[in-house]
Amino acid sequence: MGTTVTALTLYETRFLIGQVGDSRAYLLRDGRLSQLTKDHSYVQEQVDAGYLTPEQARTHPYSNVITRCVGANSDVMPDIYAGTVKANDVFLLASDGLTGMLEDYQLAELLSPERMPQDEVDALIAEANRHGGLDNITAVIVRIDSVEAPVPDEVKTQQTVPRPR
Repeated sequence: MGTTVTALTLYETRFLIGQVGDSRAYLLRDGRLSQLTKDHSYVQEQVDAGYLTPEQARTHPYSNVITRCVGANSDVMPDIYAGTVKANDVFLLASDGLTGMLEDYQLAELLSPERMPQDEVDALIAEANRHGGLDNITAVIVRIDSVEAPVPDEVKTQQTVPRPR
């Protein structure tokens, strides 16, 4: 048995994502939704090799077979993604229970920097359940209201005192 993990860390004007499995991270920026992570799954490997199209992968009978997870082995190497943060960015971290029920365009329609994150989470989960809700559904939304550039530490000037000779 194993589990998937997608973790987001924010620091000053940067973000860092660590991901293992088929949970995903998305970024809504300037009205455009981008999937930041890549699934560790059998069907994703088939898509990457050119054997399946992304559309075929969505309904493939082995779409839930993951090729990397936390807990199956003593160690696991996550994929790491990094970038800069802008005001009004919206991050969505989601399990395959959400992304398996909703297409990316549906996720984009439900996400907005103007809505409260809890309202968006509620709407996403309700819509996934309306489409069948065949798996556990997890959604976390992080909205960036503003970004301030880090202020460098003040450079302290030291007086040089001449040494006696």
